Amino acid sequence: MLQTLEIQTRSGSPGRVCSFRASLLTRAFDYPYNTPPTPLHFRQGRAGPLTARGVRVSGRLVVVQGVGLCAPVLAVGSNAAVSVLRRKFGARPVDIIQGPVRLSGHDKVHSAHIARYGAMPATLIECPGATNTSAHLQLVPVQHIKALDASEAVGTNYDRVWLEQRIEVPWLSGRLEGVWTYRSRHGPAMRDGDPMVFGAQKHALAHAAECAGWQLDLEAFVYLMVRDAGFRLAVTQALKG
Repeated sequence: MLQTLEIQTRSGSPGRVCSFRASLLTRAFDYPYNTPPTPLHFRQGRAGPLTARGVRVSGRLVVVQGVGLCAPVLAVGSNAAVSVLRRKFGARPVDIIQGPVRLSGHDKVHSAHIARYGAMPATLIECPGATNTSAHLQLVPVQHIKALDASEAVGTNYDRVWLEQRIEVPWLSGRLEGVWTYRSRHGPAMRDGDPMVFGAQKHALAHAAECAGWQLDLEAFVYLMVRDAGFRLAVTQALKG
């Protein structure tokens, strides 16, 4: 792959350019950000403690007392982070109930693509031996599902699929027999013949740089992927070998 050091930056003082570059790198390397360890209620851009809620399963939807008809959606990457929910929904009147859950028969791996913000995101794959995979269950009002789909680039990078999976939800005193999840269209990133188990971004992106034949600074590699869509696409193609 051709390498370039011609990295354009926004006009402005050197300090502003450095701050802008640092913020881009932080967003890439810190993925999946701070995912809350306890259940919460996200409402109009703010996260608060979850109070007792009555829920009733209705096919592939859930009726949540005080919220209405919701889709149960599994967040396996950054979607569970409050900062990401704010980025996706802002201060719009959105009510999302979420909390941690455990899965069996599936594992979290890196998707074989680079997101526009420079990270190698997460996806689920079937793994019969897995018994304690962590994820977050989100109950998303049906009127906001299209916005969530758009933010996940459904039809381009992901498909929203129904996962037949019994999930115990102790913080709702119940269980689900299935859940929606976003599955990568790119498949899992592979290393030494095996899917890359989801882990630190610096290790994942170093692998991407190796696949792309990049031999210079890792931060310059990530910064260039964020600023140059063509280069980012070329790295995604290199990940697929």
